[in-house]
Amino acid sequence: MRINNLKVATKFNLLFSLSFFAIILVTSLMLLEYRHSLFQNKKDKMKALVEVAHSLAMESLEAQKNGEISKEQAQANVIKQVKYLSYDDQNYFWINDFHPRMIMHPKQPHLDGTDITNLADPDGSFLFRDFVTITKNKGAGYVQYKWPKPGHDTDEPMPKISYGKAI
Repeated sequence: MRINNLKVATKFNLLFSLSFFAIILVTSLMLLEYRHSLFQNKKDKMKALVEVAHSLAMESLEAQKNGEISKEQAQANVIKQVKYLSYDDQNYFWINDFHPRMIMHPKQPHLDGTDITNLADPDGSFLFRDFVTITKNKGAGYVQYKWPKPGHDTDEPMPKISYGKAI
């Protein structure tokens, strides 16, 4: 069948259909790119905020290194400073060590001091092991996992991404 043999109405409908699908395709690609851009902006913001928290921690550790305060005082200062940092009303910082053991979690203080080596999300991801691995190997990095989000009506774990940085 050749296009020349088609009726004008059929040609018009074919042209309209192809144009419609082209517009849908271009719009879909633009929305995907927009979504990716929003996600990257969120990651960049998160990284910058972690860098600020890290700088605060480094100030106390520098004072310890210079003999101005003890190791215990430096650690207590870092915990105190980071515990009350938050951004966008629901986002927060926590501290865990390389064991991993939770040092301080502002939203779930019952975890403080506990061994979190085997704490997994609903998909079986050992998120704190992942944080230790990435920070030991690269100094810093992102981890995706599921965790309850503060401010939501449910305690059901939701997809999250966090940026961790070693001190």
